[in-house]
Amino acid sequence: MNRLKAIYQEQLRSIYGVDGIEFPDSLFWLGDFVLSLSADERGSFWDSLLNLVPIGPIEWLLKLAQGDAINVANSRSWDYWWLNNHYYMDLPEFLTCCTTDTAGEHWGLLIDDPALGFRGVATFYNGEPWPITVYDSILHAISCRFDDAIEAYKQWIEDDFDVETYTECLDAAQIWKTRFAGFMADNGLSLDDGRPAGIDDKTGLSIVPVDRLNAEQNQRAIALLAEARSLWYWDTSSEEENLARTKQARELMQAAYELMERPKLIEILNVFYEERLQMIAYRQSKKRQ
Repeated sequence: MNRLKAIYQEQLRSIYGVDGIEFPDSLFWLGDFVLSLSADERGSFWDSLLNLVPIGPIEWLLKLAQGDAINVANSRSWDYWWLNNHYYMDLPEFLTCCTTDTAGEHWGLLIDDPALGFRGVATFYNGEPWPITVYDSILHAISCRFDDAIEAYKQWIEDDFDVETYTECLDAAQIWKTRFAGFMADNGLSLDDGRPAGIDDKTGLSIVPVDRLNAEQNQRAIALLAEARSLWYWDTSSEEENLARTKQARELMQAAYELMERPKLIEILNVFYEERLQMIAYRQSKKRQ
């Protein structure tokens, strides 16, 4: 077991109210890598990933490992921490762990089946009509991000956008990509948390069937969840319609989770649902002004 996981997993579980649910080794290995860097190096590392910012469980892990106190008092129940970095379109399986300043882009650890722990990472742009992208782990997502950053910097240089600055960014990204790959190789790390491919749905976040259910039960649960996710994820211009879709999505999603025996996702769903209602009400009030 990773040394950080042995020390800090229980505290992360306490923060997020997921007793007995495993955080992935990949999260703690990322923590190991970042903690090996100086403060200046850490800034350069995150900046080289197109200004990625660690939040949520990555941020708390780094703080815990540096001895910083995190207020997990009774007034800060688990739902507070789930909502602390919550985005409007987030599905219950999604725990935000990174963000950027670009169009609501954010990444989240996936908890499709709580009994099997967090597995894989997803990314999407909140408010943009694009499907979710899924990676095998946070390490996989970061490795791919280096490739994206290098291509972006090359294109901006070619387009004559602040060539001096982006040449420096390109050099930094290439150096950090090599250094990160070396860390992975030195520790014999896998890029895969072991999340199955699942059944495709329209959001881009596949649905992982339940081994203990028979084919008919799985088919029913998957159909319910696929419909619910589409209603929840794809927004409309009408807040009245969004409200109706959200209410229907919650009913269908809860029915699917009940069939799948995933009570923790029902708890998270209900927290996200109440938050989403408040967001819709706020947007309605802004439109009336």
